[in-house]
Amino acid sequence: MKKYLCILLLALLFSLGTLAGGHLWVNGARDRMDIRETVITGDPAAAAGLAVTYRTRDQEGRLLWETTYTPGGAERAETDFRFSAEGEQRSYYGRDIVSLEQASGNFSAGGVSIPGQEDERNYQRNYYSDLLLLPAWDVASRTPVGEERTETIRLADYYDYYPLSFNIQSVDNPGLNAHLNSDEYVQLKEYFRVAVDEAALRTVTVIRDSESMSVEMTRADDDPSHESGYLSSEGVITEDGIFLVAESTDSSGVPDNRLQCPDGQGIHFIPLQDPDAPQDPTMPEGLDLSGLRLFYPTGEAWTLRLSISPDKKELLLYAQEDGKLTLSVIDAATGKLLQCLDLLEDTGTQYIQLIEMDALHLAVTEEDRFSLVSKEGGRYGQVLSGQLGMIEEEERAVQLGRGRQMLAWDGRRMALASAWPDTFYPGGTSGVYHNSVGVWDRDGLQFLGGYTFGLSRDPAASCYSGGPDPLSLAFSGE
Repeated sequence: MKKYLCILLLALLFSLGTLAGGHLWVNGARDRMDIRETVITGDPAAAAGLAVTYRTRDQEGRLLWETTYTPGGAERAETDFRFSAEGEQRSYYGRDIVSLEQASGNFSAGGVSIPGQEDERNYQRNYYSDLLLLPAWDVASRTPVGEERTETIRLADYYDYYPLSFNIQSVDNPGLNAHLNSDEYVQLKEYFRVAVDEAALRTVTVIRDSESMSVEMTRADDDPSHESGYLSSEGVITEDGIFLVAESTDSSGVPDNRLQCPDGQGIHFIPLQDPDAPQDPTMPEGLDLSGLRLFYPTGEAWTLRLSISPDKKELLLYAQEDGKLTLSVIDAATGKLLQCLDLLEDTGTQYIQLIEMDALHLAVTEEDRFSLVSKEGGRYGQVLSGQLGMIEEEERAVQLGRGRQMLAWDGRRMALASAWPDTFYPGGTSGVYHNSVGVWDRDGLQFLGGYTFGLSRDPAASCYSGGPDPLSLAFSGE
């Protein structure tokens, strides 16, 4: 009997030891993030002194890893593991969205309501739409129920100026909204006037039901006008209001001067409603369209991007003027021009990517040229410019404009780290990375590495996704 008890005791001790060892083995693995580095181009030595911290998490945000590594030394990465019982939300890293658009004259839609005569008059007088519906309703009025009708119409018979749609999304003030009433849309349309070409023709096809219709509107084949453009816009939002730039362009993206504003082109300002004024407390904070005005004139300059400093005190206006990419720094309180920098010569660009982090501002043109501006001692200055010089594999690793990019500058080298929120672990497909790091100096791209993250010996690794950004990127001594 004692023999069997001893054997049972030994088996129990062995089982407990196995469980404890397995626990330590598995959790030891979970405390350590394995990184695979792929050198895409250049030498990791060019990134000496650069530290990157990247976050990995499970889908509920309860298991959290922060891994710090140095390019060329990924095998020596250090990981800090934390457990959050409540779960942590992903950080939001987006930009303010300010969108002013002209109604489209090329569309197809189903289930469009057919209003009564009074409703149509109200629409024409006050309302807005992102579609040009008045011609469709007119054609529908001559279409028997259950039948299809096609007509070619002249847009100017229905509109002098395009109806507008307006949408905003504030990073710092999610409750701010652009739900304008009909009178406010009248103010908006009368301020931002986008003229309809007198010769513009559209082909309208309507299939009518008793109370609704399907409609298709396209540019007519014999349209003699050159009107095929759109209204581009962007802006920034502060605690005082919205700064907005808008430009009407042709189909190739070149300004066509169809947009006319009372005081000319420039940065326009829409104040927020007075918080002390009587208003419905159940409604979110809104805008005061009666205070819409020109804040800063831009003259003949072609505005490309509008940004704002982290402290919200300075507007940063990127524009193309006389063939140069320029940056104007404007006091956000007074509208006074503080600085004007010539960044790149002979650009001819129609669009720039803008990556900003604290005092660093990176502008990248369509031609792959870049300008890095740094604010030091209260003044802005260009510290590095050149060509990014990336080929296809390198462009896939960086993916400008997608995910999150962060910057670092040590007085000689620029580092750019990229990360994406929709990758999963472990590893990835060939040529797809969870994180990439590149280093440039005055001679161009010196190093670019791609990184995949995984937890070894963890069968649940596929549940762990990357955070949308490296938490930090810095050269030693910064």
